[in-house]
Amino acid sequence: MHLLFSRRSTFASAAIRAVTWSRWSHVAVVFGTEAWESRASTGVQRIDYVDAVAGLRHADVCYVRCNDIKARAFLMQQWGKPYDWTAPLGIFLHRDWQEPDSWFCSELAAAAALAGGTVIVNKPGNRITPEDLYTSPVVERS
Repeated sequence: MHLLFSRRSTFASAAIRAVTWSRWSHVAVVFGTEAWESRASTGVQRIDYVDAVAGLRHADVCYVRCNDIKARAFLMQQWGKPYDWTAPLGIFLHRDWQEPDSWFCSELAAAAALAGGTVIVNKPGNRITPEDLYTSPVVERS
């Protein structure tokens, strides 16, 4: 599976980067022409890759070796679940990032990889940020 790391020229993107100490404000999981993501406005959704990259200020596509069939099946089960509003403040709220009731974008990507048999981030903590994924040794950057 591929991960699309991105940021936009918006206040919300800058705020997410600041709160999560990340160079990226968003990450989506990509299989071919479809992208899976969790956004504040929609929760977990599947969109066309072309729509996922429209209007991006900066982006990087990376590869994660995992069982794509299992990862995609996991994402299908998460479709429609709400955005995890507590995730950016997880360090203060002590919420387990793997709770499957709602998803922040990087939590969703890490959980999809885990469903596909790959641990992207192996650290204790209450949140997983786009930066945690981007700097993981199992994420192959171009």
